[in-house]
Amino acid sequence: MKKSTYFLVLLLLVLLGIGTKYFAMVVFSYHFSDAYWFGVGAVLVTYIWSKKDFTGKPWFLIKEKSKESTKMVEVKQENLQVDKKVLEGFKELIGLSVPNNKTKDELIIVIDRLPSLPNYHEEFIEEMDALRYVSFHCNEEAIDFIISLDWKERVDEFIYRINSSLDNIWNITIKNIPTVRNYPSNGSVNSTTVFKDVDVVLRQHRLQLGFFDVDEDCYKFFVHRVEDKDLVRIAVEKIGYNYFEWK
Repeated sequence: MKKSTYFLVLLLLVLLGIGTKYFAMVVFSYHFSDAYWFGVGAVLVTYIWSKKDFTGKPWFLIKEKSKESTKMVEVKQENLQVDKKVLEGFKELIGLSVPNNKTKDELIIVIDRLPSLPNYHEEFIEEMDALRYVSFHCNEEAIDFIISLDWKERVDEFIYRINSSLDNIWNITIKNIPTVRNYPSNGSVNSTTVFKDVDVVLRQHRLQLGFFDVDEDCYKFFVHRVEDKDLVRIAVEKIGYNYFEWK
């Protein structure tokens, strides 16, 4: 009904405009009257006002907010699956690589808690495993037992962490550890020889770097005695990773 009414009004206005035009042409010698322009204007106004009724589409589309479900996805929490062999491996590695008794006791408590922890962490996309939890804890608590560094990490951060491990874990200071002045200002652990250089100095003090062979864009490593390499390798394999040393 509404569309029919608008159509009739529009038709009448068009006819009025056309009639006015020809009337003006005959009577006023081709000069259009005000009535003609009024008729044309009325047609345009009617069309603009009622465009949605004539065409089915408004001049401007108003986007409605999508009614997406705000229901939270329920995450099923499961405890971390940690084999006894993994716990033994960590405790053996701590015994071989953490001579500081206070730090050793703190880390053993963390290892004993692993089976009660969830198998995910909000800061990580992948599911958690024992090594990720331990290295995360070491990083959060500034315990440089297992050091985790991105492959693009700056040289100065690596040297700082090594010195921290020597001071707080091993209770020693090695003065000839390389400094940042030996490397480019924008150098990273992956683009320089800093791993090799530090390892050479550590071996002069019967220590060395040991690495977890992780399938990630980072390095996970620690300091241990040279003579303990075979025992350290066994401990790392119990944890579930291959061991390698820097060559």
